[in-house]
Amino acid sequence: MPCLCRIFIVHYIRYEESSPIKAPKQEVSKHTEGEVRTLDEILKILKTESTSGVSLGNKEAELLIEKGEARSIPLNLEKFVGLGPAIASAMIEKGWSRSVAENLGKFVGLDTAIALALIEEEGWRPVALNLEKFVGPGAVVAFALVEKGGSQSVAKNLGKFEGLNHSKIARQMIEEGEARSVALNLEKFEGLNHSEIARQMIEKGGSQSVAENLEKFVGLDHSEIARQMIEKGEAR
Repeated sequence: MPCLCRIFIVHYIRYEESSPIKAPKQEVSKHTEGEVRTLDEILKILKTESTSGVSLGNKEAELLIEKGEARSIPLNLEKFVGLGPAIASAMIEKGWSRSVAENLGKFVGLDTAIALALIEEEGWRPVALNLEKFVGPGAVVAFALVEKGGSQSVAKNLGKFEGLNHSKIARQMIEEGEARSVALNLEKFEGLNHSEIARQMIEKGGSQSVAENLEKFVGLDHSEIARQMIEKGEAR
């Protein structure tokens, strides 16, 4: 009898050791990070109303453009993240610049070329009011904004434009009839000859801007300024 017990115990142990361990089922994600969905999968996602947990990226957008489904991007921008400048450029070229301008947060790495294209198509506001969303906007962007009426925004954010010559941009603003933008932000302009800038302002009809901000001009000969204003018929 003891032998039978030992035999039973040995067989029971062997059975337990050989039995497969059933682990709890885990769902495997269909798409790992960096994996690109197929066109059919992308279109299926775009047709769903819910955006919860959905994240289409730059690669999916590129595939849509390649397969002639570019229009799906502006119509479903809420489902995309991290779109690059090439996608923004393609959308602008196809006439969807407004969609880009109103959803700049969906894009990354937007450069000077995109900024200039948006200024040309949508005016100065989208770029000037969102300068932080552009990578290193240069002097050319500042001049384009001024030409489109964004002098005040440029004057307030001079430090955000790389390689900007303050004297040249100030003269451009004055030429565009925006002497007031320069005068109100005079302390932000570096390397200006205040007497020369005041003369240019008066010459272009900006006498009032000079008069209202006299305390900001350093080294100004007030008698000379008064004489210039009288000559222009703008003395009061």
